[in-house]
Amino acid sequence: MAIWRRVRNSMSVLLLLIVILYIGYCTEELYARIQNHRKLQRLTDYEKEIDELTKMLGEYKNDASSVQRSIKLLQEAFGHIKLNQEAKTMSDR
Repeated sequence: MAIWRRVRNSMSVLLLLIVILYIGYCTEELYARIQNHRKLQRLTDYEKEIDELTKMLGEYKNDASSVQRSIKLLQEAFGHIKLNQEAKTMSDR
């Protein structure tokens, strides 16, 4: 009878140990999944930010090219004005 009691107590302790280890394993798995979810969320946020910055850069690039075109047009216009002024001063002489 005493042997049976010891075996039963040993089985209870072993079962309790298995339950504790299983709970620890499940907790670790849950923590790992939460960490992976956070990493995925952070990477998704980075991708969104990259898309926004790429769009802004494209707009600035378009703005820069339109500014360059405007500068060229102004230079041409000032060149024509200068030629007209030179022609006017020549005709006045």
